[in-house]
Amino acid sequence: MGDDMGIEGELRSDEQSGVSIQSLARDGILHREWSTELTEVQSRSYAAILGAEPPVDGRSWYAGEALATKFLTLLDGTLEAAVIQHFCAVAGREFKQTFRLVSGTDLRRRYLPDATRLRTIDLVIIDSAEWNDDESAGAPARDAVVAIECKFKAQVNYGDCGGHGDGLLYGNQIVCYPNGCSSSAVVAPQVGFVWLGLPNADGDVVWPPASAMNPRWIELQRSRGASAGTLALYTDLLALQTEVVESGIWTVTGWPALYDLVEETLRETHPHAVAPVLRALGARPAYRAAGSREHR
Repeated sequence: MGDDMGIEGELRSDEQSGVSIQSLARDGILHREWSTELTEVQSRSYAAILGAEPPVDGRSWYAGEALATKFLTLLDGTLEAAVIQHFCAVAGREFKQTFRLVSGTDLRRRYLPDATRLRTIDLVIIDSAEWNDDESAGAPARDAVVAIECKFKAQVNYGDCGGHGDGLLYGNQIVCYPNGCSSSAVVAPQVGFVWLGLPNADGDVVWPPASAMNPRWIELQRSRGASAGTLALYTDLLALQTEVVESGIWTVTGWPALYDLVEETLRETHPHAVAPVLRALGARPAYRAAGSREHR
């Protein structure tokens, strides 16, 4: 594949760095096949972050939200199992060795090619023992196990969707995902939902996030002359969001807990990979410092 050759070329040009997508795959930290399916932009970004080439103008040593989330789907072996076990524990689901962590996009592309949903949740844990036997056309969809929405500082997304039982056609990620807007195989309560966020200065992952629907926003729109219909739409969404939040459908955890888990898992067997992998997961020092307050 073109992307695979691109990664190889970057590795060979700076072999002394020692850590790259390819070397992590050889070490069993990343999935060999899925690591070859990166775009050229992803390949070059990870090469810079991991140290296989020097960072160029404007490129951070640390992954942003999209690259950090993508990197989680590349994990393999002991590290992937540890991350999945963590998410299962957060969501209150029993862990199995056959579980795999895939992106919401891969869930559709690999297992639900006919899905026409408008939204896609970031990560999904599936049981590969079941899904791999069920890829034929027309086969009944199986439920996922856990679904994860990953956030650094991005706002909660809003937009039109497929409705929520009472004719509400406008929603946000908090409301939409548990109601099956990303896939009929990803619906609460069969599936556990996890919100992965960054702690604030006090070490807390704020829930619901500040960018979720809230009374202050509605009043701001009222003061700006929003129509009665628009205000009613926002008010209905706020009521539904409050119901979802209070129901406990979502459980919340912070990125720093994952960072600690990565360091603990790799420290003895692959110490050289700890710092690069943490950078690829966006573990900026400020994020980890907030996490240390979270765990006090």
